[in-house]
Amino acid sequence: MNFKLLSASIVLLSFASLTSRADECSAALASVLPDVRIQKAELIQPQPTWESPRGPVSGRMQKVTMPFCRLQGVIEKEIAFELWLPTNSNWNGRFLGTGNGGDAGFINYDDLARGVQRGFATASTDTGHVRTEARWALHHPERVDNFGHRAHHLLAERSKSLIDVYYQKRPTHSYFIGCSGGGAQGMIAAQRYPKDYDGIISGAAGNGMLALSTRILKTALYQEAHPEFALTSAQWSAVHAATVNACDLNDGVKDGIVDNPGACQFDPGVLACDATKSKDCLSAEQIRTVREAYSPLRDEAGVQLDPGFPPGAQYRPIPRQIGTAGLMFGDWTYQDETWNPRTFNLARDVTAAREKFPFLVFSAPELSEFQKSGGKLLAYHGWLDEIVPPGLSVGVYEHAKAQFQKRTGDFYRMFLVPGMQHCSRGDAPNEFGQAFVGDPPIVDAEHDMLSALMKWVEKGKAPDRITASRVIEGKVTMTRPLCPYPKRSQFVGKDMNEATSFKCR
Repeated sequence: MNFKLLSASIVLLSFASLTSRADECSAALASVLPDVRIQKAELIQPQPTWESPRGPVSGRMQKVTMPFCRLQGVIEKEIAFELWLPTNSNWNGRFLGTGNGGDAGFINYDDLARGVQRGFATASTDTGHVRTEARWALHHPERVDNFGHRAHHLLAERSKSLIDVYYQKRPTHSYFIGCSGGGAQGMIAAQRYPKDYDGIISGAAGNGMLALSTRILKTALYQEAHPEFALTSAQWSAVHAATVNACDLNDGVKDGIVDNPGACQFDPGVLACDATKSKDCLSAEQIRTVREAYSPLRDEAGVQLDPGFPPGAQYRPIPRQIGTAGLMFGDWTYQDETWNPRTFNLARDVTAAREKFPFLVFSAPELSEFQKSGGKLLAYHGWLDEIVPPGLSVGVYEHAKAQFQKRTGDFYRMFLVPGMQHCSRGDAPNEFGQAFVGDPPIVDAEHDMLSALMKWVEKGKAPDRITASRVIEGKVTMTRPLCPYPKRSQFVGKDMNEATSFKCR
């Protein structure tokens, strides 16, 4: 069946024939999409506000002031989803799919609330498992496929069909937003399902979970056997401070932010303990740990799995992460509940995982169909990301640039964010609408990545810079332009706290 051509004939009761908004919402229970079960349809009427369920990522309950129809359902056997539909007068005519972090297993209430508040028909899925079930993939290989690519594709298709039924028309444009695991979901959508979305925001995606799990497991196992190699939080902070001291002026202004850590020439050996240095200094073993974190991770055949972290990033896996990282191999790859992560063999186990789950490895994604369909891709990555090496995103972009040459910027732009850690955080401008953080969200087009993407998709205006803000206790204390890679911001003005003092060059 072609779900994209699904019309109002698939429902037993026409939404358009009802006069009550509550009836319109409850009528969704009568939908007969063959693989969708609507379990609950509820009209939310804020008086004057309604609070969403607590978001698993933010830990907060988001305020919504717009009335909407909240649909809760299941696709196929166990892919739970929610679709929040603004009332007709509040719908902006667009669909927004939202990603998950980590290995999913939850509904993204943060972005559902933010999306519907801005007028989007907004959807989220747990991808077919719940995060409280630690070993959700064991004896369920189909769940890995759903998590890896199927669930979000089904969410996009079924949501558009339900939108068509509810509003009597399909969305004019469809967008996706996600970071970390959600960023990977966006990249996979662009590669595998290029017609699902007109525009995609992909943050901190790197090349999926395989390289991340491998580095965490390898490092944590080593530090379990050699605890003297581990750094304390204070020591990692000292490494970061020394990096800033060495490279802060590279962009022409001393502001506590290294604009391009990838070009920073920093030797952690300057922190070696001696007779004059004892506080937060590093032993020879700890210096080696830092150097390994900043060096490429390779398999036993010499094939690079990741490029390493840039100087200043505070990468610190600990032994208690061994079990979690090992699930990639024991539960996912081998489906063996007795597999011991302490038997990890890099050559054997990484090869097995790579062969079984090609969708988890996209260091060289094929984006031709997405480009041909007119899709637009905005990627971003914090330069001080301590979880996903930003060089992975650089590598993905460089691969595309080698293929598309000067046409790359017509559909794919990437923004590296100085001073930002994983998806947000960091003592630098790190809010730009990349995920619906902040309260309330910034909606000005220049300060909001989603608005910039919409302007690119719908008006053909590609973003030449996006302004990021540092917000402290609700007040903007610094703004800084983010430049499309490989351009960088250069200080040319007087006030280092104002974005207007920088140009992209």
